[in-house]
Amino acid sequence: MTRDARSIFAGAALLLSATAALGETIVLRDGSTRHGTITLRGQDFIRFRMESDGIKAVIIIDASDIARIESTKPPETPTPATHPATHPATHPTAVASAPLPPPAIAPPAETPRSPTPRATASQAAPKRDFLHELAASAVARGFDDPARLPRQQRELWEAVSAADGGGDKRALLDAMLAIEAALHDDPDGPAKLNALALRKKELPFSIWMAQTRWEVLAPRYRRGIAEVADLRPIEKRAFIGILRGATAPAMDPLRPYFPQSREDNAPTNSSMSGITPQNALEIKDQAQFASAVLSAQLKLEPDMPAVDHDLLSIQLINVRRILTRAVQLETQARLLHDRADRPQK
Repeated sequence: MTRDARSIFAGAALLLSATAALGETIVLRDGSTRHGTITLRGQDFIRFRMESDGIKAVIIIDASDIARIESTKPPETPTPATHPATHPATHPTAVASAPLPPPAIAPPAETPRSPTPRATASQAAPKRDFLHELAASAVARGFDDPARLPRQQRELWEAVSAADGGGDKRALLDAMLAIEAALHDDPDGPAKLNALALRKKELPFSIWMAQTRWEVLAPRYRRGIAEVADLRPIEKRAFIGILRGATAPAMDPLRPYFPQSREDNAPTNSSMSGITPQNALEIKDQAQFASAVLSAQLKLEPDMPAVDHDLLSIQLINVRRILTRAVQLETQARLLHDRADRPQK
């Protein structure tokens, strides 16, 4: 997607035909609702097409802001009942057997309608804001336009762009933390950050920020340090997703040393015998990383389902036993390593 196309993605939606029926209602955590059709489900976001007065737009909604999604269908039009056709009687007996026409039913008296109350200012505001953003997006002046930000926030976003181009992930994370803090109390803050990130990186800000933090923290995780204290709410869900994705690759090298036969999860001799001075250093590094990944998930999701909590806890016990065994052999492993590096005389 080119930059020009990204900058007017909402405006281009104005040209879509209005043939599809609206299919979902998204209820946000603040109690507000959005009516439309889900066009794309990402891991941590939803692309949603909305309509107001025949005008359509496409927005991005962060999954962490969604309370629930309800399916809506247009009301079905009842099929009018049909009656058997009657024919003129050609024989006197036909009069008795011919079906009678349905009795005439007088229409019910019309109930006087009460005057339609005028919308209050608070009810009309969301509609005006919606149409205002549609108009702004149509001329490439939507939330994804940095020029719409106040000067201080615009400078913070420029710092994000500069750090992203420089390749220093720590500097990029610091710049992202600064712009997120500046927009934290803005009701439209998440929408602005997502729009800016989608224009620049083609993914929501929450995912971009979580990926950046992971790249900064990965070396510490490989040393067994499960650092989660500084995570911002906007990135927490995406960061958990990264940890889940890292779990299987971290665990796979250690599975040969897991309990193989007993049901009490205690390591058997056969499972631990594969850890030797020759591979202890490598296994230690692998176990430290796996331990940090599992520990971080348990810290970030204390209310996870019991079955998931129990599974992660058992895996963590096994990983820590493997780590303990590797540490016990570390001294011998380092002696072998130093001997192998010593020049032969």
